[in-house]
Amino acid sequence: MRNGRRLGGIGILMALTASVLACSRQAPSAPTPHQQPGPPAANQAPQITAAITPATGIDELTTFTARVEVKDPDGDRVSLTAFGLCGVYPKDTPLELTGGVAVITFKSTWRCGAFLRFTATDARGLSTATEASASNRGLGGPLRLALGEDFYAQPTFWTTLTQTEGAVTGTINDGWHRGDVDPREPGTVDEQGRFRVRYRLEGDPDDLIIAGELIAPRGSTMERNVIAVGQVVGQRHTGRAFRLWHEGSYSARPH
Repeated sequence: MRNGRRLGGIGILMALTASVLACSRQAPSAPTPHQQPGPPAANQAPQITAAITPATGIDELTTFTARVEVKDPDGDRVSLTAFGLCGVYPKDTPLELTGGVAVITFKSTWRCGAFLRFTATDARGLSTATEASASNRGLGGPLRLALGEDFYAQPTFWTTLTQTEGAVTGTINDGWHRGDVDPREPGTVDEQGRFRVRYRLEGDPDDLIIAGELIAPRGSTMERNVIAVGQVVGQRHTGRAFRLWHEGSYSARPH
């Protein structure tokens, strides 16, 4: 009996050994595939919005505020630059961003309107630009003063004015006589656009005094448009309506 049990145990051991050997001869299992990384996400341009308030103001007097908001969809660091205002902000002037917002204040002049261009650039070099503007009115520069409704209404004067904050000085002529705004008594203009100017004209014993209101900004370089209306309140033309015209570059005027 003992020999039989021994032989039976040996048989079982041989069977197990054969099974293990058979398993070891089977093809190895395929390795688990590794996920290959996809291409990096494309860089997205910064998002930028800008606005200038108030919508309308008076040169030299109104303080305009430009507010610029910048976001980057990828969370990249963003820089901001400004350009405009006749050299106040040369091209690519850096602005400081605080919490994605930049705020600047400025005043317009007759030469430099309330217009700015802003550019946001992310750390990888992608840029987005936007512009913001407001309407500015003022008395500075060359103008045509016509007593009447029409551009060619008579009498007509040519006046070149300088506005420094709320004070107005300048010259006037009617093609034959010249005059000026007495610098000891400069004209005035307020933040609502109301103004009063006194001219002294050679050969005329009475000063020409006009009082009116700025109603529109200047037009384009080639365009003539009315920028102010009012009445003569001194001189022989007292009570007559006048218009101040932006002439446009094609309008002939005496020198």
